[in-house]
Amino acid sequence: MINKNLNSARQFLLSSKYLPYLLAITFVLHISGIVAALGSDDYLQWAALSGSEFLYDKGFAIADPGLSLFAQLANQFNFFDAKQGNLAQLIDYGALPWWTESDIKIHLYRPLSSLTHWIDYNFWPHSVIWMHFENLLIFMLLVFLVYRLYQRTTASAGIAALAALIYSLDASHAESLAWVASRNAFLAPVFGVLAISSFIQWRETSRLSQMFLSFFLLLCTLLSAEAGIATTAYLFAYMLWIDKAPLVKRVIALLPVAGLVILWRIAYNDAGFGSENVAHYVDPGRDPLIFAERLIDRYPLMVASVNTGFDGGLRMLSLAQQRDFWIFSCVVTVLTCLIFYPVLKQDKYCRFWMTGAMIAVIPLCTINVTSARVFEFIAIGFFVVLASYAQWAFSAIAAPLRGKVQTGVVRLLAGFGLLAHIGLATLVLAGGSVFALVSYTKDDLEEAIYPFYDFEKMDYEDRYLVVANAPHVFLLQFVPYKLSYRGLPVPDGIRTLAPGLSTMTITRLGERELLVDVDGGFSIYSHIDIPGEVAQSTAGVVHNSRMLMGFFGRRDRSYEVGQQFSYEDSSIEIAEVLDGRPKAIKATFNYPLDQGKYLFVEWDWGSFSYSELELPALGEQVVLKGPFYQAEALLKEEGL
Repeated sequence: MINKNLNSARQFLLSSKYLPYLLAITFVLHISGIVAALGSDDYLQWAALSGSEFLYDKGFAIADPGLSLFAQLANQFNFFDAKQGNLAQLIDYGALPWWTESDIKIHLYRPLSSLTHWIDYNFWPHSVIWMHFENLLIFMLLVFLVYRLYQRTTASAGIAALAALIYSLDASHAESLAWVASRNAFLAPVFGVLAISSFIQWRETSRLSQMFLSFFLLLCTLLSAEAGIATTAYLFAYMLWIDKAPLVKRVIALLPVAGLVILWRIAYNDAGFGSENVAHYVDPGRDPLIFAERLIDRYPLMVASVNTGFDGGLRMLSLAQQRDFWIFSCVVTVLTCLIFYPVLKQDKYCRFWMTGAMIAVIPLCTINVTSARVFEFIAIGFFVVLASYAQWAFSAIAAPLRGKVQTGVVRLLAGFGLLAHIGLATLVLAGGSVFALVSYTKDDLEEAIYPFYDFEKMDYEDRYLVVANAPHVFLLQFVPYKLSYRGLPVPDGIRTLAPGLSTMTITRLGERELLVDVDGGFSIYSHIDIPGEVAQSTAGVVHNSRMLMGFFGRRDRSYEVGQQFSYEDSSIEIAEVLDGRPKAIKATFNYPLDQGKYLFVEWDWGSFSYSELELPALGEQVVLKGPFYQAEALLKEEGL
């Protein structure tokens, strides 16, 4: 029965109808991305491309309606940039919290990806479904190109077909398809795969036209996303294992590749793009030692995540769980090499893809999260090796040579890999599509996914929005963009008192003063445990929120009692510190708190929603519970 099913599967993979079926299955299982709502970065892109006089007057520089085409392309991924003038305005308005460092930058340059978005907002600005559909079409093109590349760089057509199936059905693609702004996650690999194909054709035919085409396509992938540099890993691996030229000629052939990357990087830095002084993104050129530390920490996590199908789930774990998973990941990384050794030993194409994938992981460790969006390049290589291993494991010819026990073990391992990347992934994708389509018909998809900046129904007009305990501070920066996109007024400003990741006590000191005391100190660092999460920790958005605190500054910053942060309507003074972190702050407002100039809101972890906060009377307190309130209380009782 099993052999009969295996033979049927092989016949399907080798049939002439396989490719249309592959693309059709890819489309159906990823259709949820078409109905996805706009979210976070998407609103930033809308502001840069459509412009908004209202936002521009509020200090949002990228919303200038008079921006040139070049400026629009350059600012679609400009989160904040102290040197180009928008960081101070974002902090003054409150889109970024008061603890944001004054010299940080995350300003990425992806002009080719940006150009596709420019076309969207100039020709069909109100068709979000079409924008998402474009992403899906580009992804399907990527699957087609990957399959064609596999056909010429694998030992058999069956391996190529199976590898393409694993790649197309892997659940990691769903996250990128849910964001219009993540189009670069697919566009860069499209150019990357084409660059690899042209490079191989140049090396096989010696045609100079293919050489220049491969270098042009390599430049295109770099101009689509910084992750495009991973393409060079596969070019190097090809020269190492496949190319037949003498060693010196192979090295010479790679010199133009290195030269192009170096020139791109120099121009990128000279133009002022990149990241600086943030913990979330590490620039290897500016901070090589910090990147080396990040590499040790992230590398095994990424290898294990993509090979086990865990993908971006790591960011939803606590720091303690991540440390445990790091040990597990080191074991998985070593076992991956050992398990795949039989096919690596006998198949040069497996060595090529495995080497390329292992090297491609390195530049992608610059980001402090194993987001599924960075797995596109490395998955291309790993999944070929998995497909080759599966074919070897279930080969009827080789099975007698291995013996019953060894055959059982290798088939079990191969079955686990296929189950994780095809079986479970298909269920996840199908479930996600059903959820998205049902939510879309109810018109509540965005609220279901992005409740963290949902203030549309609140009375904030001509008032300052004061968020007492923000559950996801990172997402608050998109509130003005989202409201303006929907044609709604924006608050006069946003004031975030503290992250909502810990229990806090708010004391009314006067008609204009509040004291905010946070148990265990403010959770404004991505590398420090949230109070209570060690005792009671389940995977969830809480840990993701803490991780994204790395956007607001460096890990080594500290605060002092008396340190002040002033705004046009209020000021924050550090009242108490704990291990260099704020523990209590005094918030002083220029307007009496009872006169309606401020709308105070609180986040309730139970209902997972915002509501208006009723301030305590003079001299009284109100306690806002954190997500680990019970664990925090238990630790207090134990004196920990």
